[in-house]
Amino acid sequence: MDMRGCRVLVVEDDFLQAQEIGSFFRSTGADVLGPALTVNAALQHTAKAQAAILDLDIAGRPVFPVADALLRREVPFVFYTGRREDVDMPERFRHAEIISKPLAASDVAGAFDRMAAPDETLVTDVARMLPLLRAWSRLQVADPVGADRLVERTLQEAIRCVRAGEAPEPHERLADWLFMKCEDVLSRDAAAILN
Repeated sequence: MDMRGCRVLVVEDDFLQAQEIGSFFRSTGADVLGPALTVNAALQHTAKAQAAILDLDIAGRPVFPVADALLRREVPFVFYTGRREDVDMPERFRHAEIISKPLAASDVAGAFDRMAAPDETLVTDVARMLPLLRAWSRLQVADPVGADRLVERTLQEAIRCVRAGEAPEPHERLADWLFMKCEDVLSRDAAAILN
């Protein structure tokens, strides 16, 4: 995994684990921001981050304010936790990958590879594309219900197109084709989607 020059924010309240994660990213060539041991310290780095790995629980406080700041800037991030079953994930973060502790370098590398190239490594069919399409729709439509309506109408439009013989060209990536359909549906059906 080559992350030369990428600024990765590491948010972890366990000092030793934070150092280990930071060392891993430095070994890939990344510039590590932090590690931040508190939510407030992490918020100071969000404007510079190009990617992030966020422990869900920072000293008893959810890391969601940091994730919100990154989401506003469209910075990709990965959550991780030692108590995955206890996570009450807000709807706006359902698209984000969650890695379970203890972290292995291969888990982190795989998650960041999928973030860096979702079209090639994560999105091989529409079912696997759905979380990315939902996340993108939520960036376009602030209301979560409206965003889900946009996804539903986009999938219906994609099915109609395929049945009509208008499938993506062999050289065209599925993600690009679906995002284009999503934009078309939003411009055509905005009034119905936003109500």
